[in-house]
Amino acid sequence: MSIIMCKEKIKETKLRQAEWLNNQVVTEILLISIKLSNPIHKFAKTDLSKEINRLKENVNPKIINPIVVKYNEKDNRYHLISGLKGYHLVKAIHQEYIPAIIVDYDRYEYCKQVGINDKLKFGWRNISSIIIPTKFINNGVCEWKIQKCIDYYNKYEKMDKPVILRNRVCLDGYSRLVASQHLGLDRVFVQYI
Repeated sequence: MSIIMCKEKIKETKLRQAEWLNNQVVTEILLISIKLSNPIHKFAKTDLSKEINRLKENVNPKIINPIVVKYNEKDNRYHLISGLKGYHLVKAIHQEYIPAIIVDYDRYEYCKQVGINDKLKFGWRNISSIIIPTKFINNGVCEWKIQKCIDYYNKYEKMDKPVILRNRVCLDGYSRLVASQHLGLDRVFVQYI
């Protein structure tokens, strides 16, 4: 794919995101009520020093794009779906509230709606080709976690979340991987970060 085609694809995706944002209700929520539960947010490496310095110099800083969150009744918190950069910027300048769009679906569904699935690199991978870190093997997995994954698969015919990989190394979702092996599956749904 040429550089011009890549730039056009990025421009098209940003237009879809802007169109989606324009059709949403924006509210403000407390920053401390947000939880980074998605592995793509836990393992993200972002240098925001330039943006933070620019915002700190501004007398009345505002974050332009709202973040996207999903409310979780179990822990009474908002789970971040999209907007990690905005979250960290607001946290760095010590604002108490952040503009947010509250949705009732997960990150995968959000990405499908705004057309950025290719950016997240979801797909299927053979279990035998996944590298398991020694710390996972040494610590093992609780039987109840494996059983929870098996029960979910038997009910919905899919795992609740993808296994998170960097290159071929498992970063998160080891219990889903073990449960898939117990179920006799050859492949698992993965997300590369």
